[in-house]
Amino acid sequence: MLSGQSDKAQSLGQHAVDLARMYKERGNEAYALRLLAEVASRRERPGVDVADELFRQALALANNLGMKPLVASCHGGLAHLFRRMGRSERAQEEWNAANELLLELGTPAQARRPE
Repeated sequence: MLSGQSDKAQSLGQHAVDLARMYKERGNEAYALRLLAEVASRRERPGVDVADELFRQALALANNLGMKPLVASCHGGLAHLFRRMGRSERAQEEWNAANELLLELGTPAQARRPE
């Protein structure tokens, strides 16, 4: 993804989701969904719509599994996505949710504020 190979990143991310589901590894599924959301968030529409849905799927699964660091990461990803979409109020809400969780977990650094 970082080297500009978003199609390959998307394919590998989807493969990771498929494997996690096949082997019923729900935690790995949540991480893979988060990865797919990141890949989609770097694309134009409908990428942002897909990213929103994938972040929400990862967030719901991570919440159900009690994976608070991943929940915070999903909120941070949503914050950046909403900022990119021009929805600054919603971005701020997600950023606040991410930081509240990180502080609750005792993480010294706060989530990176969406630009």
